[in-house]
Amino acid sequence: MEDANGERPIRKSRKLGQCFLSDFRFLNKEARIISPDGKRVLEIGPGDGRLSERLLTAKELILVEKDPRFAALLREKFAQKSNVRVIEGDFLELEPFDVDLVAGNLPYYISSDITFRLVKWKFRRAVLMFQKEFARKLCARGREMSRISFFAQHYFSIREHITVPKTAFRPRPKVDSALIELVPTGAPQILPDVHEAITALFQHRQKQLASSIRMYCKGRGLGAESVLSRLRDKGIPLNKRIFQLSRDEIMKIGKEISA
Repeated sequence: MEDANGERPIRKSRKLGQCFLSDFRFLNKEARIISPDGKRVLEIGPGDGRLSERLLTAKELILVEKDPRFAALLREKFAQKSNVRVIEGDFLELEPFDVDLVAGNLPYYISSDITFRLVKWKFRRAVLMFQKEFARKLCARGREMSRISFFAQHYFSIREHITVPKTAFRPRPKVDSALIELVPTGAPQILPDVHEAITALFQHRQKQLASSIRMYCKGRGLGAESVLSRLRDKGIPLNKRIFQLSRDEIMKIGKEISA
């Protein structure tokens, strides 16, 4: 079946999680929040370019599209736009370079991968559409905090702008989405050993810290009591659960365990 322009539309790929925002009201809101004017903008997974069309006031618009069918469509669609560049490839495998803004309506199944891949990029802001549940995890604090919340909030200041209902997409997903803004905090990257220790503690988030740390140390042949002693000296309350601590306290624990 042909569309209103007499062209045969490209079938969306379920494998690639292609689900396009079709409600122009939300597309326009998203473009205003991104605010591309005069900036160097990278859009992840532009698909048929419906959001890209609203970002053409950018100084440079770099479109990274994994699906070769849509990459070809984008080259044709923006062939006369000197400020648009199309990169056919996987954003997760792209060598990082500097941009002002990152934007995109992301496939749900790689939301986490893309979020933490962005740690390696240098940019001022990212405005990204996530599954609502994942967005909630990014923003969670207190009892709802998870390892994803902790690591994301270490690297980014996070703000939710708008909720977008599933009815605004085609094909329609099973859940609502949310538009999230990420601003890099400039915090140093967490070392792998520290990352592993903190991840393990969140896996036992309902246990008191002393118990969780003993379990972790026992499984790796480490001396738990010396670790616990050092943490007590630093004023870490070992009778609490990990989600009851500040991010600074959690980082101290991870560093002591991996020392």
